[in-house]
Amino acid sequence: MTVSPFSPFCHKCYKNFASETSGISTLDMTEKARVSVYDLAGNKVAEMSDATAGQAVGGLAKGMYIIKTVSANGIKTGKVQIK
Repeated sequence: MTVSPFSPFCHKCYKNFASETSGISTLDMTEKARVSVYDLAGNKVAEMSDATAGQAVGGLAKGMYIIKTVSANGIKTGKVQIK
């Protein structure tokens, strides 16, 4: 059985309580990386180099997004809701 990183049973997940976002995330919102942001339809809506995930979602409209970060620590993905 595999566990999705968005599953409530995933031990690597944590609640993200940043003021502009909420939801289950596997991301460090402060780590510098190459960040790509996708809407739930799979369209790339933002991309930044040497930025944090928090910076990449800064100007986006309210909604759910998938964030992919590529850094020296590896590739990570997470789901973020902007309120």
